[in-house]
Amino acid sequence: MRAEDSNAYYNKRAECWMLMRDWLKAGAKIPDDPELAIDLSGPEYGFSNKNQIQLEKKESMKDRGLASPDLGDALAMTFAVKVAARPKREPQLIYTFPSANAWMA
Repeated sequence: MRAEDSNAYYNKRAECWMLMRDWLKAGAKIPDDPELAIDLSGPEYGFSNKNQIQLEKKESMKDRGLASPDLGDALAMTFAVKVAARPKREPQLIYTFPSANAWMA
């Protein structure tokens, strides 16, 4: 699948992984899961002949003795589609307490 920024990324997978990397560097919190940690640190990256960021192929990872980074890919693919942030709504008052002398009114 083609990346949205095809000048910078070789394909959509590389783009998603780099967006995820930026999100994690910005301080995102993820579960302390050893399998996820292995998946996120397994794939290497390089550059295509057009100087695009290219993620290591799963076949190359297998040749290095690593398993397919399924959990890492699943997390990265959450960056495949841009989602608009919800607009912040002003809090609504749903109940007012009567004044201290209201029972006498």
